[in-house]
Amino acid sequence: MFIGDDDLLSIAVSMTRLPKEVLVLEIDQRIVDFVNKVGKDFNIPLRGQQYDIRLPLDETIARQFDVFVCDPTETMQGFSLFVSRGVSSLKGEGSAVYFGLTSLEASKKKWYEIQKVLHGMNLVVTDIRHNFTEYPDPPWVNTLSIWTNLKTTPTCPWYKSCFYRLELIDEPKPLIVGNCELEGDVYEDHESWATTSNKTEVETK
Repeated sequence: MFIGDDDLLSIAVSMTRLPKEVLVLEIDQRIVDFVNKVGKDFNIPLRGQQYDIRLPLDETIARQFDVFVCDPTETMQGFSLFVSRGVSSLKGEGSAVYFGLTSLEASKKKWYEIQKVLHGMNLVVTDIRHNFTEYPDPPWVNTLSIWTNLKTTPTCPWYKSCFYRLELIDEPKPLIVGNCELEGDVYEDHESWATTSNKTEVETK
C-alpha cells in the first residue's frame, strides 16, 4: 500500500507481479487515473484511489496489507500523520514499512524524535540505506532557501534521501487516529532548506 506516489514506484512494483495487490492512495486525481489506466492496460494487480490523508483509512483498507511505502514530509506533524495512516493499513507483527528521510532537512535531533514516534507505533528500524535516492533539481531550484542562504547555485547532485526499512514487532499502534485537523504548515519548518509548499511551486514555475 502506497500513500502518495509522485514517482510511480507502485507501477514498477506491480510489474514484478509478485504482490497480490498494490493500492495507491493519492490526493491527486491525475495520478489515480494514470495508475488505474496502467493497471488495466498491462493487466497488473495495481489500482489507485483518491484519498485525503486528514481522514482515517476506510475499513476495507485498514489492517489489510503486508507492506506500506511512502515519501513523507519531514515536519514532525506531516511525518507522524503519513506513517500513522500507513501503519493503520498493516496486518500486524512482521509487516514492513519503507520510507525516505533526508539528513539535509532532518537533523539528528529530528531523527531522534522521529525514531521515538516510530517506536511508539511498535515499529523497529531494521535497515537504513544512506543516500539511496538522488533527486534532480526542480526548475525553481534557485528560489530554494538553501541556495539563497548559501548565496551560490548547485553544480552537482545534492538532494539525497536515506531509505528506511522497518517492521512491526506487535500490533500496529498509529500515533494519529480519527480525523486530523492540521495545524500550520505540514511541508516546511525551520529545517526545510529545500522543500517548497505547493503554493510556492506554482508561483515559481
